[in-house]
Amino acid sequence: MADDSGLLPEWRSLLPDFELVSVITAQFRDSRIVSSDVVEYGPEESPALRIHYRKRELDGLEFLEPDSTILVAGIDAAVRAEAESTGDAICRSVLFTQVPVRGWWHHDEVRVTHLPPDAPIPKVLVGRWPFYLEYPVRDSADPFLRSQRQTARLRELTCLLNALIHFHIALPPRSSQSEWIVTFQREPFSTSLVYGSPGYIYDDPRATPGQYIPVADNEALGVESHAVHFGHFGIDRSELTVSSTLGKLLDAYLRLPAFDRTAFARACYWQAFAGDTELISSSAAVAARVQAIESLLPPTPMSRCVHCGSATGPSIGERFLHFLQEFAPGVSDPERKDLYTQRSKILHGGGILHGDLAPGFGHLSPLLNEEHRLGILSSVVTQRVLVNWLAARVNPPIPPLGEWKHQKLGGLRQVRATIGPGAQS
Repeated sequence: MADDSGLLPEWRSLLPDFELVSVITAQFRDSRIVSSDVVEYGPEESPALRIHYRKRELDGLEFLEPDSTILVAGIDAAVRAEAESTGDAICRSVLFTQVPVRGWWHHDEVRVTHLPPDAPIPKVLVGRWPFYLEYPVRDSADPFLRSQRQTARLRELTCLLNALIHFHIALPPRSSQSEWIVTFQREPFSTSLVYGSPGYIYDDPRATPGQYIPVADNEALGVESHAVHFGHFGIDRSELTVSSTLGKLLDAYLRLPAFDRTAFARACYWQAFAGDTELISSSAAVAARVQAIESLLPPTPMSRCVHCGSATGPSIGERFLHFLQEFAPGVSDPERKDLYTQRSKILHGGGILHGDLAPGFGHLSPLLNEEHRLGILSSVVTQRVLVNWLAARVNPPIPPLGEWKHQKLGGLRQVRATIGPGAQS
């Protein structure tokens, strides 16, 4: 689709596509989807602009007015104003992790900050412990675009922290749907039922809009060496700590070429998704972790046999196993193969972990125990792959994490999905 204005390539170089479309949308009061790949703007009886898409990507602009000079000039001015804006807004969001956050950590303009002692907290050691993530977002006079930028940056940073901090980091629930919530009181014991929306609200007296929360030097988070931090097993500490290399890893991510940065962001998303989903579906969590590793597989040009036309070269499964050999040393061949086999069975509908259909609670079962071990193995291996992959791109490279001594798992025998024979791709 041709661009009537001739400016689309330049506009796309100034703003990401989602911001560009937002700027264009702000110029109109009316818009509508007219087909699977066309969005129309302006009054329905006399539209002024159509945006054409191809394979879900922005493909062209079609100006429909006899003289679109004023409209093109207005869009051009708005695009350039957004691209040239240099002011940042300091945003603050509440995230959750599994253990208390009793200090702060910062790198450049990204800061993890603890809440004050009187803030609402769980009554258990391992739970959903709140903390602040403070970060800059390029400001905009358009509140919708500002909100888009904040949401995109928050999700990106949350997924990154999931990969680069030992504990799981979670966003507040995105759904605004109300639910029944049971509350407990211990002394005297009582229960009550509330119908409401999950979330977290706290009026922090230290907080000033647009500014970082002031912190004291003696309140910094505990910092561990790279090997020690990522050598932890499960929840074996009473508070959140970070690696001494966290800042270097974040810098390495920001310096990645566009293709690699997008691939690593996808990997972090799937790893974070697995942590969010594990209590609902162990099968989905295992599949998502393998998917995270697959996101980082280097592209391989496909070649075909000149005689029969069949694809030649290593399969994606073989590439996956070779990739794990490089970035997850210490994982045995049977363990590597079993991770990929279970992923294939789950995603192709040929299998599901037994515990998702017949969860065992309060009794011992060899099958459920093996599935639990598979979940732990997939979690540890995925984080080590992501960390080692990114650490290799730090300048100078951070030495890779060595063999993972997982005697606490008692060894991992092959675990077979229990529903049907499945298929491997």
